[in-house]
Amino acid sequence: MEKNVIELAGEQAARGHQVAVVADDSLQRYFSPAVEFLDLPMSAGRLNPLHLWRLRARITVWRPQIVHAHASKAAAMVHALRCCLPGVASVVTLQNTKRHRPRVREFDAIITASAQVRDSLGGLPSHTQMRIQGTVQCIDAWFSNTVTLQTDGLQVWTATVTNPIASTFNPDSCGNAAIADLKQNINVTFTHSSVSALLQFATTLTAGPSVAAYGIDDINVWVK
Repeated sequence: MEKNVIELAGEQAARGHQVAVVADDSLQRYFSPAVEFLDLPMSAGRLNPLHLWRLRARITVWRPQIVHAHASKAAAMVHALRCCLPGVASVVTLQNTKRHRPRVREFDAIITASAQVRDSLGGLPSHTQMRIQGTVQCIDAWFSNTVTLQTDGLQVWTATVTNPIASTFNPDSCGNAAIADLKQNINVTFTHSSVSALLQFATTLTAGPSVAAYGIDDINVWVK
């Protein structure tokens, strides 16, 4: 871990960024002279109030835009101080598959050393594709209206629907007995690799639910 921090800080400084590192003074000799070194003994407990106060003092003196915590102890300390660092973005790098508490999800960004570490955080397992199946029930006055499904803001499925007059072959199931309520089946596969997925349905309906509505049923999601 120390090697990664030393190389990362040196490379960022070489690219013209202002970089400061807070670490035990035993590591100072390994850092580039272009990196500002702020000594903080790391033997105290991660939630020791005095230890946290000292870390906050070093951070606030430097007034950074981003604080980057490496490994679980630093992550716990930075997380405890987030409320005291307004306007400072927080990033954490996790190196191993220890049981990470939900606090890491509250950082602005998470970097993991491997896919295995990423998967240990929970959420969706490692994958490259997602498949969604389900049904949209289009109720009452649908006349060339469109229903869409977005995943993480990207449209992955759409259908344009006109409900016919109810009949023996197209019976009404809800609402206006004179209009049939057609079902639209969803079966779509697309590229996806995020650890989470936000599914959003939308329609072009403008009338209220007493005139036209829709329901979503039997949604199944697979990843591989």
